[in-house]
Amino acid sequence: MSMSLPLMFLQLVLTWLPGVAALAVSQALPGCENQCGNISIPYPFGMREGCYIDGQFLVTCDDSNDPPKLFLMNSTIEVTDIFLFGELRLSYWIGYDCYTAQGTRDKNFNTWMNSNRFPISNTRNKFTAVGCDTYAVIGGVRGRKYTTGCLSLCDSIENVINGSCSGIGCCQTSIPKEVRGFQIEIFSYDNHTSVWSFNPCSYAFVAEETAFNFSSLDLADLQTRAKLPVILDWAVGYEPCDEARKNQTSYACKENSECYNFDNGPGYRCNCSEGYEGNPYLSNGCQDIDECRISSPCNMTCHNLPGTYNCSCPKGYEGDGRKNGLGCSRILSKRLPLVNIALVLLPVGFSLFDSKLQHNQLGLAQLSRILVPQERGQGLVSCHGQASASAYWCYFLVGLGYIGDLGKGRSSNSERSSLTKTVALCCSEGYEGNPYLSNGCQDIDECRISSPCNMTCHNLPGTYNCSCPKGYEGDGRKNGLGCSRILSKRLPLVNIALGISISILVLLLGGSWLYWGFRQRKIIKLREKFFEQNGGVMLQQKLSKRDGSFQSSKRHGLVKSFEIFTEEYLKKATNNYHESRILGQGGQGTVYKGILPDDTIVAIKKSKIGDKSQVVQFINEITILSQINYTHVVKLLGCCLETQVPLLVYEFVANGTLYDHLHTRSCSSSSITWENRLRIATETAGVLSYLHSAADPPIIHRDIKSSNILLDENYTAKVSDFGASKLFPTDQTQLTTLVQGTLGYLDPEYFHTSQLTEKSDVYSFGVLLVELLTGKKALCYDRPEKERNLATYFISSMKEDRLFEIVDEHVINEGKAEQLKEFAMVAKGCLEVKGDERPTMNEVAMELQGLRMVEKHQWVKDDNNSEEAQSLLCELSYAYGDGTLGYLDPEYFHTSQLTEKSDVYSFGVLLVELLTGKKALCYDRPEKERNLATYFISSMKEDRLFEIVDEHVINEGKAEQLKEFAMVAKGCLEVKGDERPTMNEVAMELQGLRMVEKHQWVKDDNNSEEAQSLLCELSYAYGDGTSISAAYDSMTNHVISPFDGGR
Repeated sequence: MSMSLPLMFLQLVLTWLPGVAALAVSQALPGCENQCGNISIPYPFGMREGCYIDGQFLVTCDDSNDPPKLFLMNSTIEVTDIFLFGELRLSYWIGYDCYTAQGTRDKNFNTWMNSNRFPISNTRNKFTAVGCDTYAVIGGVRGRKYTTGCLSLCDSIENVINGSCSGIGCCQTSIPKEVRGFQIEIFSYDNHTSVWSFNPCSYAFVAEETAFNFSSLDLADLQTRAKLPVILDWAVGYEPCDEARKNQTSYACKENSECYNFDNGPGYRCNCSEGYEGNPYLSNGCQDIDECRISSPCNMTCHNLPGTYNCSCPKGYEGDGRKNGLGCSRILSKRLPLVNIALVLLPVGFSLFDSKLQHNQLGLAQLSRILVPQERGQGLVSCHGQASASAYWCYFLVGLGYIGDLGKGRSSNSERSSLTKTVALCCSEGYEGNPYLSNGCQDIDECRISSPCNMTCHNLPGTYNCSCPKGYEGDGRKNGLGCSRILSKRLPLVNIALGISISILVLLLGGSWLYWGFRQRKIIKLREKFFEQNGGVMLQQKLSKRDGSFQSSKRHGLVKSFEIFTEEYLKKATNNYHESRILGQGGQGTVYKGILPDDTIVAIKKSKIGDKSQVVQFINEITILSQINYTHVVKLLGCCLETQVPLLVYEFVANGTLYDHLHTRSCSSSSITWENRLRIATETAGVLSYLHSAADPPIIHRDIKSSNILLDENYTAKVSDFGASKLFPTDQTQLTTLVQGTLGYLDPEYFHTSQLTEKSDVYSFGVLLVELLTGKKALCYDRPEKERNLATYFISSMKEDRLFEIVDEHVINEGKAEQLKEFAMVAKGCLEVKGDERPTMNEVAMELQGLRMVEKHQWVKDDNNSEEAQSLLCELSYAYGDGTLGYLDPEYFHTSQLTEKSDVYSFGVLLVELLTGKKALCYDRPEKERNLATYFISSMKEDRLFEIVDEHVINEGKAEQLKEFAMVAKGCLEVKGDERPTMNEVAMELQGLRMVEKHQWVKDDNNSEEAQSLLCELSYAYGDGTSISAAYDSMTNHVISPFDGGR
């Protein structure tokens, strides 16, 4: 017996192994290789044509390695596992950035992946960076375009927490869905100089989450690891299950399998149905599972069925037979209850004393026959004999529910009940008495005893009958319908039909009215909910503070101010948001073309809102745009808050984006001439200068890029997409925020510190200038590594004096070399790494305007290196609208709103010119000194006035008078016009200073009481005795003629 058990086990194993082997073989198509070393290759994957479902599922086996290695398609991406449930496990490289102890780069490798159609699993992988002086950025390059990153810092290895990637030595972030390729870049703040002793390198990688557990040992060399596993998701086809089933020829899910839509991109997956296992992509690949043999789910008997099994119990047992159910239990025999035995003994006792009983016929043997049960299926008692004792015995046993064989006569009004092999008697219904006596069962008079009828009762043999008199109807029974009077039928059938019809009509109308009312109420409540959810209350509070710019309307006429549109109105304008109306899609939402009933064409933006922070961002955009009134900013016409996703309505700009014209192949880059490019740059700079300087509070755009610059049919620029903008408090120099922007345009200082300043926009604008100059994209992974980031490539080209190697050939052909150099210098200044070293947007705008004026003047255009052109650049006495650059009021420049204070500003520049002997604007001076007004203001703040005053003036030794004169000029140069003095006040102050100069008795002591009294009274004659105010009024009534020469 001891030998038989191992033999039986061996027999079972030998029986099971061929089945497993057959199943493994069946994972590939017949005749196709199914192994590469120890890696199984199931269909739809294959190693040669005819063995895979399509070309994307090709894998190649390299037998030159030991063991052989498997690669995805013909790439170098190594595959280590293929799972039929829809995953691939890869072994992929780790990126690194290493330095020497002196802080020089030792080695660097920025890893990237292109997985073609298979997306990176967003649930199984994490992006991880390791290091104590590390920040890493990952960008999606195929599928979903995205950029994110994480920061990892630490001062000492003792601060590191093993198993934690929360930013101390290690940081992690998630991967979004539908990413099919990525690029990783690794950076360091201090080149690991402060942590080199224990962490000389930074590392970054995408890896299977469970495959990497951070340890302090990783900081030295990542424990010598060069690769880590990465999980890719895979699916077949490019359509969902419903569409795929329509074409059974290409439908990949075979017999006994189910189809599931892929949740990480297009396509679908197949799985074997419940009760089957195997390869669902092969014909008959899903085989029935023998649950009875594998899991033994039954208590006694198990029957295997296709896709399922059945449990049963043998005869004499009951239950469902399942181990996890009722199982099987034995059926118990039904013995005589003790109560019944006791009741049997009672009539026996009475029968023993019956005078008619023949005692010799009842003995102990008969009693034992009554009490002792017989075999199963037999009666407990069998009654025989001639005497009445037998009848009594049977009578009592029948009364107890047991059965005997009646020996003698029975009543004619009794009934025979057959149970097993015997019978029982009782009086029929409606009779009472002894059924064992002849005529022992007598009729019952129910009418007299129980009065069952409502009106008339008739007793009948064994029963009774109830009836109703004439004029009544019903069954006459008290427990039935009774008797009720028959009503006369007076209403004609027409009246009945009419009444029913009217009733139904009233019910339908009432129901319809109630339904409509409830529906309208529900819609109103839903709209109110969306209005509140989308920040409507917040919007009302912000806009109500403005001069009545908020108005709710159903739009019966033209747009006059900010307006609230209904959902139906915009749905009709966009043809129910049809795909053909999509103008563009971006990080903040989708933009549709809308045509209003008055044929006005608008752009309607559907924002992507998923949380409260984005609601605030949406309201932020409305608030910012509603307060901007500038020619080159896209005008916001209104919004709709009645939908789940709020909508913004803008003016329509017909000629697309600057990005389209510079980079889309369908648009020739030569269509934008250098003149247009320079104008676009100048107009955009003017917008940013306005936002930074004239808006109250100042506004930082945060997302300046070519795709946010719209162009009309005349290539006039209009700045759009203020969803990421921030209102900047006037009492702060920087603002801490979550980093937002577009990679390639993002200010590195802002990215590193999260400190937002106006100079962040200056950097992004600098990238835009380089884009206009070169015609290249700000970031492009198709270019060589050194050229991928346009800003860094431009700076390195400038340092190496290779500017004209990267300038757009269409721009070079126009032959404006010096002008291009000046333009490039402006861009280079904007791209300084430190924000403090970048110019303000006001300075940038003025420099670009100067370059543009050179472009406009034909007499300079042919020879921009001539002495006259150079003089022009220095003097810059070009009219800008109705003013001269260098003297032009910045508030007027930004708003086009002319006031008397514009003359005050220009006069302030003239005063500084008199004081310093310098030109108002000159490009021969250092960058910080080019604009005389701003240079003068900064010198006053730094108490360096006498460093810039003309030396001839200083030699005359009137220090206090010069300070007073400078303070008058400073007041005239206030940025906001309301803070400048009037020309009347300026003239009086200057006249006072002049009178001090003229009166010799005050000259030596201008702080004397007499001098102060003189300055307070200011009763000085101006020229021929006319008042200063009158003289100024006379001047302002004259129009000054243009300069000679057309300037």
